[in-house]
Amino acid sequence: MQPPTISFVDRTAMSVLTARWRPLSAIGIRRIRCASAVASGEMLYRLSRILIRPSSVRCVGCGPVNAARTDGHGVILAIWTSFNLLALIAHRCFFAPHVRGIIMVTPDWKGSVLRHYGQRWDLDVVTMGADAASPQSARAIAIMIRRVRAGTDALIAVDGPSGPAFQVKPGAAFIAQRAGAVIVPTVPATTDS
Repeated sequence: MQPPTISFVDRTAMSVLTARWRPLSAIGIRRIRCASAVASGEMLYRLSRILIRPSSVRCVGCGPVNAARTDGHGVILAIWTSFNLLALIAHRCFFAPHVRGIIMVTPDWKGSVLRHYGQRWDLDVVTMGADAASPQSARAIAIMIRRVRAGTDALIAVDGPSGPAFQVKPGAAFIAQRAGAVIVPTVPATTDS
């Protein structure tokens, strides 16, 4: 069976342009999802660049982070999942010129958006497995441990990836223990001034 044909008439030249319609299954739903995740991540990045100027962001309590680095410890910035995007921006504003950052994302659409967003902020990204007990998740955790030992900041959502929200899971503590790192609780906040 041949796909339907759609004709477009250009009235000025009186010519007919013919295009063959390809069903979405031929293009591939997976490619469409990937493209939409990249587009969404790019849109978030550009919006962040417009709305948040580095001069308008302040770090309150950055002393413990810098002291841990001076003592030779790795740093894990512990955040709630709902503040992921703001924490990535804050890391970029305060630490990124001197220290690399790494995040761990899920292998779903939301993770793909966060992957692109993080890469645009010049962060390293590791993808965990669909299941916390999967070999891919174990490899991702091992990579995080090695990178934190080498001096990269890890930004970890302590209640992620699937919640429940605001209930700490043991992943950040496990990585910190293995890497000899310091966990620094981090939260972005805004003021009227």
